[in-house]
Amino acid sequence: LAKLSPSIGAFLAYPVSGILTTYLIRFLASKNRGVREPEHYLPSFFLPIILSSVSLALFGIATERRWDWRWILLFVGLDYLSAIATFSTNVVWITESFPEFAGAAIVVVGAGSYGTSFVLSSVIVPWIKGQGLGMTYVELGIVTVVLGFFGFPINFWGKRYREYIYS
Repeated sequence: LAKLSPSIGAFLAYPVSGILTTYLIRFLASKNRGVREPEHYLPSFFLPIILSSVSLALFGIATERRWDWRWILLFVGLDYLSAIATFSTNVVWITESFPEFAGAAIVVVGAGSYGTSFVLSSVIVPWIKGQGLGMTYVELGIVTVVLGFFGFPINFWGKRYREYIYS
């Protein structure tokens, strides 16, 4: 059952990151005289980031307080859903934003993600021992929201930055 929950979350990531993003892009492009901009993808990050933050925090609390196993699996599945939705939206945004450097940009983002994952895996056990599982995962949820908010400036100044890169 522990692997079923992430599988369901991964499967549900398609409607969240695919179908909803498509409708959002069409709506934002229609407001922009039919022109699609890479920044139109950025609002698609909000739901997965909030979902990930909440599911991480609730997973830690549920595990520490020994909630029913179904809740724990639900939070794991929701976190997988948000991770896959974030990744797929990120790939589309990068390829739209930097078409000439798309391959290199995806490698940089992927390497950064794997590097961050390695660092977290190195410090998570002492972190849990120092603060407990619940507080550690609440803090991971807060970190997720804080890092997710970097999308706000990108959304507002991204086009200007891209024009600077390509000029």
